Amino acid sequence: MIDMFKSIIQTIKKEPSGAAEKTDSELELQIATCALLLEMAHADDEYTAEEEAHIAELMQQRFDLSHDAFEELRSLADQRRREQIDLWGFT
Repeated sequence: MIDMFKSIIQTIKKEPSGAAEKTDSELELQIATCALLLEMAHADDEYTAEEEAHIAELMQQRFDLSHDAFEELRSLADQRRREQIDLWGFT
């Protein structure tokens, strides 16, 4: 009986299943946004420190990211950007 009660309490404390999906879709949105910004910055084959700083500022403000979180996200987005043959996957 006590185990059943503990199980019910744990179930109540857990996030709803939709919350995890929202987190995943939010992350995908962040990756896609960053990848598209990186693609635009690389379009002229010249990626400057000014462009990098501007992308960092935009992403950190829009998605409320710390510097470290942005750097991790940027690295992942850049990797995905390089692996894509087109931009369709980001839209």
